[in-house]
Amino acid sequence: RIERSWLNSYTRKDGSSGYRLLACTQDAALRLLQATKEGPKTLWVREEALAGITGAELVPLPLVKDEVEIASPFFGFAVPAIVDSLKQRFAELTGAGGLVTSADEVPLTADAYGTRQAIVVRTASGKVFGLHSAT
Repeated sequence: RIERSWLNSYTRKDGSSGYRLLACTQDAALRLLQATKEGPKTLWVREEALAGITGAELVPLPLVKDEVEIASPFFGFAVPAIVDSLKQRFAELTGAGGLVTSADEVPLTADAYGTRQAIVVRTASGKVFGLHSAT
């Protein structure tokens, strides 16, 4: 649901008029929509929900196998399956329906100092984000 919107007209390169709509939605996302012949096109989306964090949990990542010679058993092989499962559950909870994406691949193992962790964040608008402490 759109809470606020701003309409902007501009002149295209061919001299015709074009329109863009900046919309602030109920889920705290800012979207820029442009009118095209095929219908409205989303140019970009900015997730402003991260500005209203209501809770966060740090999830330690498993150590690399070479670093845990003395600690056994090692379950690092299960991390990709666990991450995929969490992505699917978050998508179901937030209604994203598979729109959970990752911009860059980051290592899913801990570093030597334990500073590399996963952060699960809950926002005031009801969204759940999974963040990596390296980003």
